[in-house]
Amino acid sequence: MSQANIPNITPLFTITQSQVVNLLLASIALEELGLSHIINAEAEKLQYVLGTLPGLTGPPATISDLLNVNSSVVNTLREITKKDILLNNKLNSVLTASFIDSLTGPTGATGLPGGTGATGAIGVTGATGATGITGATGTVSSVFGNFWLSSAIDISPNTIVPLNVSNADNSLGFLLAGGQVTVPASGIYLISYRVTAAQESEVSFIIRRNGTNITGSAGTSSSADSAVDGNAFGMVTSFTRLAAGDIVDIFRTGGIADQFLQSFADGTTTVTGFLTLVKIAD
Repeated sequence: MSQANIPNITPLFTITQSQVVNLLLASIALEELGLSHIINAEAEKLQYVLGTLPGLTGPPATISDLLNVNSSVVNTLREITKKDILLNNKLNSVLTASFIDSLTGPTGATGLPGGTGATGAIGVTGATGATGITGATGTVSSVFGNFWLSSAIDISPNTIVPLNVSNADNSLGFLLAGGQVTVPASGIYLISYRVTAAQESEVSFIIRRNGTNITGSAGTSSSADSAVDGNAFGMVTSFTRLAAGDIVDIFRTGGIADQFLQSFADGTTTVTGFLTLVKIAD
């Protein structure tokens, strides 16, 4: 059985009421600890007599020995019970002392956050801030080309419109050859074209890139909804991505006979057909 660990307390100190209460409670706890050691010793006494105490053996106990030891343990436990009653009274006296209510205990743990309150009313709109600085001027496309067919012709089914004139103001790099236009730079291009057909004719055209139709660029010329004099216009505007070196042309799709393309509509002489390409993004 080990000895109680009693701290070294010197009487030469000044303490507060709170410290007094803590010392009284500590003294009660230490006395209870001492009683627990006594109870443990009594239990070991019984174990020794019965021969069940680990590590120790003695002579066999007689009935008389057992009765005497039992009587001793009972008397000891009776005295411990009396002492525990006194300690309980001491504890109640400390806890019900008049100054206990005025003592401030340690700060408790922080409680859970409360629910979010209702949203307040929206405040008055503040004054408009100063106008920011003007941003940099955007760049204007530097790749653009316009090409046309200058004379009336008969066009066969599934052939290109043979563009033969380049606008003098085109940007550098475009190449017109064999009625087709070679693009000088890669990017997204806005493409627009028009073809003027003879009266009461219906002809379909499409833009091709390297011999392949560009989706969304097909158009049909019809005298029913074109010029006042009945000459037909086929007009389409679209955009697509082109790579430098791509070859673009206007292509007549289908048909079974030649159709006449002319350069006169609404009493005005114009080009038979034109193709415009403007790079609008990289």
